[in-house]
Amino acid sequence: MAAAGSTTLRLFFKGRWKYIKEAWPVELAVLKKGWPYMVGGLISLLIHNWVHNMAYYYAGKYHVYGPYKGPNNPIHDFGFEWFGTAFVGWSMPPGDIVLYITLIIGITFAVRPLFFAFPTRTMNILWRVLTMSIFTVTGRCISFIFTLLPSSAEHCSEEDFDPPKNWGAIFTHLSVSGGCSDLIYSGHMMYALLCTCALFRYAQNWYIKIISLLLNILQGFVIVASRAHYSVDVIVAAYTIPAFWCTFAYFVPEDIGPNTVPLPKTSGDLGGAPAVLSDSPAENAIDLELGPIGVTASSSSSVLQDREQEVNGRA
Repeated sequence: MAAAGSTTLRLFFKGRWKYIKEAWPVELAVLKKGWPYMVGGLISLLIHNWVHNMAYYYAGKYHVYGPYKGPNNPIHDFGFEWFGTAFVGWSMPPGDIVLYITLIIGITFAVRPLFFAFPTRTMNILWRVLTMSIFTVTGRCISFIFTLLPSSAEHCSEEDFDPPKNWGAIFTHLSVSGGCSDLIYSGHMMYALLCTCALFRYAQNWYIKIISLLLNILQGFVIVASRAHYSVDVIVAAYTIPAFWCTFAYFVPEDIGPNTVPLPKTSGDLGGAPAVLSDSPAENAIDLELGPIGVTASSSSSVLQDREQEVNGRA
């Protein structure tokens, strides 16, 4: 029994290693083509952090204080009134918890093609998400830096206000939350929706898509219920991010690099020819060419997995 389990495990890792040797050169080819866009996406996240700190700094300079219903904040939010204060004051904001769960699902899905057969390359997924972050981050920064609104969070009250003291602190302090006046639109919703849009484009399993969508809806509610953002911040993000994504997909429907993963050559009927997958997973019918035989994309992932099992069996 133990020997059989050991053999199965050995064959599994051997199959993974064979797949990695075939798939990673393709990933590298995509990376060489798309790295400027990916670096641009990462730089946009750094700039987003700086502008986030600038909003906090200027809110202190011009005395734009919270919290909701504080002496300096006359804003009325119906969402806050409906949810009450049950989620206010948590040591870890519930919006952060839901966001981290969504990101873990998205990142796990994105790196899956590095080790398992999948019709899309990891680098193509990262290229599209990071390129989209350039547009969505720019839109968010422009929205909140030109109009400073009093924040709803308790730590944004005048007594607890602790903004960056100078430009050095603005450019060196890194944080994903805890600022003030960086409101429209919600950054937490932005990241979660980018992840969900990627899952809707690339995932083949509808359970993953539905779960990510439900997590987004839940996050919108808990963000408002915890008074981390006003209702308008969540609502604007809910339609702005998908609009950015769909517009980019319309003008750039194809991924930047190939999704081709050559299969190891064997003496089988298919001749060991490479599996050629369409560069656009958005198409309803993607041709998978294996030598002289054509197979539709509805079974593309299973065909790759079957070929891997065949190769492992011959090994």
